[in-house]
Amino acid sequence: MKRLLLLLFVLIFSTQVFAREDFRTYYSTLDYPAVWINPKNIKVYIYPDEYKEQILRNAFNTWDGALRSNLDFKYVDEPSKADITIKYVKKLDGRNAGETKTGHVKLQGKVYLGRADISIAKTNYIGFTCTDLELLKTALHEIGHAIGILGHSKNITDIMYYSTASHRQSTLSDKDIETVNKIYGF
Repeated sequence: MKRLLLLLFVLIFSTQVFAREDFRTYYSTLDYPAVWINPKNIKVYIYPDEYKEQILRNAFNTWDGALRSNLDFKYVDEPSKADITIKYVKKLDGRNAGETKTGHVKLQGKVYLGRADISIAKTNYIGFTCTDLELLKTALHEIGHAIGILGHSKNITDIMYYSTASHRQSTLSDKDIETVNKIYGF
């Protein structure tokens, strides 16, 4: 009986996940999208590092420009003042090129993003130094998670594709932008 219930749960859950992709969106692995309470004032702290900090700024600027200022990133001088922090690390576990940890808060029955901490690996899983283009793609992808796209795309041309494949685009796709616009109701 337990096995039957588990199998039924897995089938229902996997059907719901695939159904989301059919609606041209990949909001989240949650049943609801999580958004920032004040998307016009998302505070960002980039950890000081002589290592290619401008790439991280370019990634935030790319999202900001694509969303036509519906989301605004403001840089702050301390991590304690930030909603999103981002830093380079030497390497991450497994094959990960980037990692975003998000915290959520619930207010008046709605779930909001409360914090996001992004780590970008300087070296890939086999030990080679990542190129500037790889760092940019990874930063764009992880920022997508930090602003509310908690799931992954199955389309290799989307920045939110699950892999850092070399043929993944280094720009935001229409679907990436459409998904954020839909999440926030822009």
